[in-house]
Amino acid sequence: MACNNKSITMTKARLAQEDELYTRYDTIKREMLEHKDYFKGKIVYCNCDGEESNFVKFFMDYFDDLGLKALYASCIRGECLKHTKSG
Repeated sequence: MACNNKSITMTKARLAQEDELYTRYDTIKREMLEHKDYFKGKIVYCNCDGEESNFVKFFMDYFDDLGLKALYASCIRGECLKHTKSG
C-alpha cells in the first residue's frame, strides 16, 4: 500500500503529544443554525467536552434560540456541566 502525504500528515498528528483538533465556533454556528428547528425541545449531550469546547460555548450561547430542553457536557477533568430550562 502506497503512503501518500495525507497519511504521513495524519500519522504525524496522531503521534504528536500536544496535538488537539478543534472545530471552529463559526463552523459550528453555521452548521447548527441550518438545523435550528431540529433542536427544539431536545437534550444535547456533548461527551468529553468541557466549558472550553466550542460546541458547549455554541449551545450555551444559543440555548434559548434553539429551544433546547437541556445541555449536558461531560469532561475528563474538572466539573461536568448541566444546563436546563428553568420553569
